Amino acid sequence: MLYADDDSLPNLAEMEQPGKLSFVPFGGGHVHDWSSRLAPLRLTEFHLYDHQLPPETELRRQAARTVKQHSGCQAVLTKKRCLESYLHPDAILAANGIHVRFDDFDCVAEIVARELYRQRPGEIAWQLQSRRSQSHKGKSCETLAQHHGG
Repeated sequence: MLYADDDSLPNLAEMEQPGKLSFVPFGGGHVHDWSSRLAPLRLTEFHLYDHQLPPETELRRQAARTVKQHSGCQAVLTKKRCLESYLHPDAILAANGIHVRFDDFDCVAEIVARELYRQRPGEIAWQLQSRRSQSHKGKSCETLAQHHGG
């Protein structure tokens, strides 16, 4: 999408086709494990970690330091809690027809899920839903910080 808007940027989708580039979303789990999992391949790596909230933030900083120790590899933490925090509320409105407000460290996935759920009449109130049910409805923010552990 970025390339479509600015052709001076590399076309990542095009690079991915012949295997020049691979995206490996790990979707949560133990970030430290991923900091060294691909190192034996001796390939250039770039890791992008959501900032999250303490104590998870420090675990991600440590993982980034580990990645940077590998030759030719780089890792960064986002400045905001999660990638969804970079969405503009107007983009969410255009995609889902709902108005939401959030700051840099709110769990956007949960806020959107809660609002979508609220608009469905006859449902059990969000706050009466189990944490597991809320988590399934609002996946992300690192699976709601590994089920509210961080």
